[in-house]
Amino acid sequence: MRRLTIILLFVVGAVNAQQYSLPTQINRNRMYVNPAYAGSYEASVASLMHRSQWINVPGALSFQNFEFHTPLKKQAIALGFQVRNESIGLKNNTEAFITYAHRIQLEKSTLAFALKGGAQSLSFKDPRLYEDEVDNAFLSNSTLLPNAGFGVSYYSAAYYFGLSVPYFFGVISPDGNSQVDFSVDRLNFVLSGGGSVRM
Repeated sequence: MRRLTIILLFVVGAVNAQQYSLPTQINRNRMYVNPAYAGSYEASVASLMHRSQWINVPGALSFQNFEFHTPLKKQAIALGFQVRNESIGLKNNTEAFITYAHRIQLEKSTLAFALKGGAQSLSFKDPRLYEDEVDNAFLSNSTLLPNAGFGVSYYSAAYYFGLSVPYFFGVISPDGNSQVDFSVDRLNFVLSGGGSVRM
């Protein structure tokens, strides 16, 4: 008896939705796309992921993600921790989030709601990679700002579905001064789902 696993993932939102990186092996990194999957394995889970694209090309994409999540003895609560680093071109984005999930146990499934909160750091590498002269304003343009996200999920041992808003806030830089910006038009919605059927 073999199992067929089907995974679906959609990102709907503003034009900047393409700035939200989608890793491979989503089924093993569910909390990255939706904080409400924290504790969904009913055991403590740690995951480390690395992705390199266009190897040996200067400025190529490099992506790392670490996540840990676990249900507590009081099964209605699960906690998680995630750290992500992404580098492409001159830009480097690092973030760290703590997740709190509240889970409602149904007969054969679970309905979960989660909030995550943390900080994001955006910085720029030395542009001498392309130019001999360095613009000091470019080098000093780095930020450390708070952010948060929300997710809801419904899952069982055989399938899972979820909807999340990974980031509530965007970062804008008027006159080089970055600040937190909230706008409904900037929100990205991630719809995820998957399951296994026996064949």
